[in-house]
Amino acid sequence: MGIWKISLAGIPGIIDVYKNDCLFNMSEYAPEYTKRERIVFILKLLALATPIYLMVQFWLADWIADFTKNAHCFNYGSINGMHLVFYGALTFLPLLLGIILFLFEGIRGIKIIKLGQNPLPDEKVFTPTKYKYGAAAKVQPFGIFSVIVFCIGLSIWGGFKAHEQTREIKPCTVNISLNQTRVNRAPDGEPGSYSRNRCHSA
Repeated sequence: MGIWKISLAGIPGIIDVYKNDCLFNMSEYAPEYTKRERIVFILKLLALATPIYLMVQFWLADWIADFTKNAHCFNYGSINGMHLVFYGALTFLPLLLGIILFLFEGIRGIKIIKLGQNPLPDEKVFTPTKYKYGAAAKVQPFGIFSVIVFCIGLSIWGGFKAHEQTREIKPCTVNISLNQTRVNRAPDGEPGSYSRNRCHSA
């Protein structure tokens, strides 16, 4: 290859074509994040994820568990706690997942489909990644949109299932308030005495 290069060095325009070809090969790969940019990205991610994890681990998980055990004892106007449990788990969570996926990847996917290039121009990556063009570039965004559509479909299906599950709600048989389920316990583990009505209304 080196001999071929030297033998053509005297022909006008050949060296320029060779240089341009080298630059083209280098531009086949998307730019990568620098080491400093990667560290900053990880620190930002930890700063966001850590408080969420702590909140779920030390408060939200226990709160949901307590609420779920006696959800039928809580009324919020015409909405019973069981509605919140079933519609939240079967309808809201899949829909929320679809919305988050669209915000983080769906908008980017629309740009990729329009432009026909993945990664997008000047978009940085963590590992060496070749640019894809045309149909090959659209595979990833179409896959993401398939997952989003699945989440929406699952949310709709969950709405019907939640309706079936909450058609008949058993009556509340204990005096309970959500913020008392942990502190007002009798020594034998039975619920203690409560001053509130049998069913809590917000």
